Amino acid sequence: MPGPVTQKEIARSLGLHPSTICLALKRDPRVPASTLKVVHDEARRLGYVRDPMLGALSAYRNARRRKAFHGTLAWLVSTSADYDWRSFRDYADYFEGARQRGSELGYQLEIFDLHKHEENPGRLLGIFRARNIRGVIVCPQPQIDTVLDISFEHLSGVTLGYTLKSPALHSVTAYHYASVREIFTRLRALGYRRVGYIIPSEHDSRLNGAFLSAYLLEQSEMKPEDRIPPFTESFRASPRSPFQAWLRKHKPDALIAANYQASLLTEGFKLSIPKNIGVAMVAVIEGFHRFSGIDENSVSIGRTAAEVVVSMVEHSETGIPRHPQRILVRGRWHEGSSLRRSLPVP
Repeated sequence: MPGPVTQKEIARSLGLHPSTICLALKRDPRVPASTLKVVHDEARRLGYVRDPMLGALSAYRNARRRKAFHGTLAWLVSTSADYDWRSFRDYADYFEGARQRGSELGYQLEIFDLHKHEENPGRLLGIFRARNIRGVIVCPQPQIDTVLDISFEHLSGVTLGYTLKSPALHSVTAYHYASVREIFTRLRALGYRRVGYIIPSEHDSRLNGAFLSAYLLEQSEMKPEDRIPPFTESFRASPRSPFQAWLRKHKPDALIAANYQASLLTEGFKLSIPKNIGVAMVAVIEGFHRFSGIDENSVSIGRTAAEVVVSMVEHSETGIPRHPQRILVRGRWHEGSSLRRSLPVP
């Protein structure tokens, strides 16, 4: 019985050097597209199957070998007088994670501001071509449904979050829906029964409605007398605040909130947390660690984005994907002091 087809046999069949076959089967960008097609067609014809043990050995050797510099990745942002992506801690963590992982894979990450090129986006593409920058990570944009006037024909791109409408790239983001469901699981285990939701609609709209969708599903599975309608208005601290009226009417024993609402709840509305009401944050970031909630693993999200775009660059996957994929990175529970520690005494 003949053994498995080898790369050397493909090389003999095509009259090419074995190293060319090896690079082509890895879709190395240095191999011309025409050669890639010929090699892969012949590999299929001969029945070539990659040996998983050899692949594992190669991956192990590559992991131990210090990565040489391969190039630059672009971190694409849009700044304005009233918007700076660095002011959002999770976005800054995305960048740091992408920078770390890119460096490990042999790529440096450089910031490019679309605002500086909005009148002539073609100039930015010219810079990318001149510097052989083929990978782009699009930072969350100031507005939802953002459309970028940039051709990705010769670029490999991935975006973070949900704000980019076009081009429709692969994306990486936190698993927001699962975060809210995890919070409910934790609250129920601590005996909370009347859980309120107070995240403004403009916040959730940037996340494709993920937070509110999970909350409404959880509410539908609760006893009718424990269901509370979500409070999705923006609110300010005042005696006549609609939020105060909502609190008095529905009497929640716990709230699901966003981190920037913390000072309003404690200082503006003077809520006694957790004595009179518990609070769980959908995204716990530095500066709010006293609150319980979900740590979204923002650095890991950035690292994943870098891995995706580097893989695309090294496999010559450019342009707009026919079937855009979304990678959801699950967060982990952070134990703070904004929830009671155990079930209430009967």
